Amino acid sequence: MRHEYLKLVPENIFVTFTDIHFSERQGESITVHLERPNENGFDIAEYVLPVCYCKKCMGFTEDEEYKLRRFVEKNSPLIWEIAREDGQRDVASNWCAPQPLDDFNSSPPQNVTQKFLFDLYGYKIFFRSNENNEPIHVHVSKGKQSADATKIWLPPESNPVVAHNNSRIPQKDLMRILKSVALNRETIVTRWYDYFGR
Repeated sequence: MRHEYLKLVPENIFVTFTDIHFSERQGESITVHLERPNENGFDIAEYVLPVCYCKKCMGFTEDEEYKLRRFVEKNSPLIWEIAREDGQRDVASNWCAPQPLDDFNSSPPQNVTQKFLFDLYGYKIFFRSNENNEPIHVHVSKGKQSADATKIWLPPESNPVVAHNNSRIPQKDLMRILKSVALNRETIVTRWYDYFGR
């Protein structure tokens, strides 16, 4: 069975993973699938954890494959955690279903734009344009964007911190979101500077 993990938005790459497989020879493993739609179907990459060996890569450049491998390596602790939860039952059912992007991007507040970063099981992780020179942080909401979405700070040299949870995200989901933000800090910080130019 495949479990949805997240969607990398600007790259339009969907990330899923399998249940934990066990073999006497290799022990436990999980296959992580990354797919990007193209005009002829999909670009595909598959990595086998725990060693993050590339099983298949078609359509991605060498540079993209390197970045995808780094992404999978960084996110592997959370992928293993989700796969192990309560044995090997369908852990994805505990997360909310992904929402269509149209729901998220429709009718943003006046004079505000957002930079959408990740779709993590229906939770949207994004920047807002009216940040008033605040330190690096992301907003998290389910479905449509709101001005009082949960805010997570990314202090330098420290783990992400919840500034407030106005979206009332359940604690279990919030802890996983914090882990995902921590694992993807480098990408988030790079995109912050690309977006805000500072």
